[in-house]
Formats: sequence, structure tokens, C-alpha cells
Amino acid sequence: MLKLTILTVSSLYAILLVAIPTSHAADCGGVTTCACGDRVVSDYTMTAALDCSGAGDKNKHGLTVVSGVTLNCDSFDIIGGNVAGYYGIRIDKANDVLIAGCVPNNFERGIRVSDSYDIEIFGSTVRNNMQYGIDIVDTGDSPDTQRVVVRESLIRSNGDEGIHVAGRAGVVAQHDIFGNVVTDNNCEGIYLFNLDGTSSSGTYGARIAFNTIFGNGKGEDLTTAPQAQPASTPLARTTIAIDTTL
Repeated sequence: MLKLTILTVSSLYAILLVAIPTSHAADCGGVTTCACGDRVVSDYTMTAALDCSGAGDKNKHGLTVVSGVTLNCDSFDIIGGNVAGYYGIRIDKANDVLIAGCVPNNFERGIRVSDSYDIEIFGSTVRNNMQYGIDIVDTGDSPDTQRVVVRESLIRSNGDEGIHVAGRAGVVAQHDIFGNVVTDNNCEGIYLFNLDGTSSSGTYGARIAFNTIFGNGKGEDLTTAPQAQPASTPLARTTIAIDTTL
């Protein structure tokens, strides 16, 4: 005898949910290969470019790096799909992170560091991103953003500022930006906003030294006092070495 099974709309929907695979960010690093949108939870060296520009990946960050991890891109690209709201490398509420030899491009922001401390970005090329090349920001959440180092990197051809640094009143950031080439960005080369502290050792907002900064838009290679808040980042809070080339 033939039995007829009638499926309701809700049961059909449940079957479809099981049948259609979904994509979720995974933990990676060590011997586990990283894919677009993953969290790097242990030291990781890339062995090929990471292309996140396709339909299935462009609405993702490239990689998110957690505390205590070194990401060595070995000069390979991390490629975005030019979609607002996504970053090539994201460091949020983390500490003791090293980013080395990375080439994030075609994201809204190449590298974003937020509410994190003791972060180093070294020997990287951050180019052709929609907004900032490198964004270092204190949003007001814990922990404070402090002691971010950007060194010996090339930051070029980004759609807004090359390096954007936004601090918070009462937080002595002690960021160091040195030995970089910052060029051909659409707006300022380096933009410092609302950094607290003095120019004295140990209490400075940012130190900028040994950089070559040229050819950036708006006729400004280094801005330390935005017109909207002219007293927010006086030069007294920023140490600029005489051998920084503007």
C-alpha cells in the first residue's frame, strides 16, 4: 500500500537548512590553514595569497588576530572585495600581537587596531584600501589602545589617510611610528587625533621618527590638529624627529 507523506512549509524549511551548507569563521593558525574571515589563534605563516574578493568572501574581514599571536604573511597579499565595513587584518581587544610582512589591499581599511595594546606592525605594505591604510583607534571600551608600533612599512595609495591614529582623553597612548614610507594617499599621510600626554619620554601620545612622508593629498603629509578641534592634538603631545622627511 502506497503511503503519501505531506510536508508542511515549516518542515520543508527545516530540511533546507540542513541541506544547504553555511559558512562560519573558524579558528586557524599553526598547522591549520587560514581562510577568509577566520580568527588566527596561534602563530601562523602564510604560504599563498588570501583572496577574499569573491562573492562568498567579500563580506568578511580578511583575518582577525587574537592576543599573543604572530601573523607572518611572508609578503603575500590579503585581497578584499572593496566592500565597506571590512578590514584586511583586524585586531580588537587584543595584546601582544605581531603583524609582519603583510600586504592587505582592497578592503575598507587595511589594518585596524582597536582597544588593544602592545601591538607591532612591521615590514608590511598596506595599499589601495578604500579608506585608511592603518587605523589605530581607542573607542572607549576596555582595554585602552596603547603602545602600537608601526615600523619599516610602506603605506601608499589608500583612499583616505595613510595612517589614522585616534586616541582618547586621559589615555597616554605612547604609539611609535618610525622608519616608514607614507606616500600617495588621497588625504593626509599621517593623521593624529585626540592624543593625550606630553612630549616627555614615557608620557607622549605618539612619536614619529625616521619616516619619509610625501605626495599625500590635501597638501598635508602630517596633521596633528584637525580644524574641527584645533586644540585636540597640540604638537607638545607629539615628538617629531628632525630626520622625518616631509
